[in-house]
Amino acid sequence: MNKITKYIDALPLSDAEKSALPDTSLQAVHQALDDDHQTFAREDDSPLGSVKARLAHSWPDSLSGDQLVKDDEGRTQLHAMPKAKRSSMIPDPWRTNPVGRFWDRLRGRDVTPRYLSRLTQEERESEQKWRTVGTIRRYILLLLTLSQTVVATWYMKTILPYQGWALINPADMVGQNLWISFMQLLPYVLQSGILILFAVLFCWVSAGFWTALMGFLQLLIGRDKYSISASTVGDEPLNPAHRTALIMPICNEDVDRVFAGLRATWESVKATGNAAHFDVYILSDSYNPDICVAEQKAWMELIAEVQGEGQIFYRRRRRPSEA
Repeated sequence: MNKITKYIDALPLSDAEKSALPDTSLQAVHQALDDDHQTFAREDDSPLGSVKARLAHSWPDSLSGDQLVKDDEGRTQLHAMPKAKRSSMIPDPWRTNPVGRFWDRLRGRDVTPRYLSRLTQEERESEQKWRTVGTIRRYILLLLTLSQTVVATWYMKTILPYQGWALINPADMVGQNLWISFMQLLPYVLQSGILILFAVLFCWVSAGFWTALMGFLQLLIGRDKYSISASTVGDEPLNPAHRTALIMPICNEDVDRVFAGLRATWESVKATGNAAHFDVYILSDSYNPDICVAEQKAWMELIAEVQGEGQIFYRRRRRPSEA
């Protein structure tokens, strides 16, 4: 048995189809499998003509109708990723400085976020409503935090040893030695530093306290119409126009383990009944040739096993040395 015969026996064809293939050369085998009867200038390119037939026979249940396409040179190739549809994304600066916004308003500049111009009037009113409520809540939090800090700092001052300026007479310091004056003022300077540090740290603790208390009250009330989850109960039907991409980045990893986990993930998605809204993208940076071939084989087998045609995609990024 020569190499050509072994190659024919390894093809996923029936015995009758194998016996009909010529065994004179590999070029003749691929020409026989090529339904389009393409001609190639180099004999080494003849396997390109049989790509469609070999894929269709190996994984008949893994290919959707538009996955086999022609490249610029007319060669059949497997379209493993959907065509990219890029859209422009204009950055919208997020201005969080209230002083800067106030100054811009005084100068007559528009400080309205640009994305509001893309909303309808009803959506703008709804957006402005929760923004107003959010601003009021933040000012309430700021007032409670600062008030508590001022009271705590005042009580802290009363227990420190230096109260007032009873130990220093400013009139006596006129014409006094600078070192003596410095030593008299030093305790007050240190005490002021302690108070400032205490105020900053207490303000930090106070902000955490009031934030936690507000969250606790929210749990007691049980509902806030301005919260993110207020308008949903979690089981509404998904918008048909919305799609979600599940990304699986891999690089020279254990192929069986990776694709077993991916299969479990996809089956759990199908169990929800919303698989039509999801697409899986396997993004490979593998450079080991054996692993690359195993990944592509596992990908085709996964599609056949879970009926993921047109929803499970594979892309291996070529390195500059492979281009």
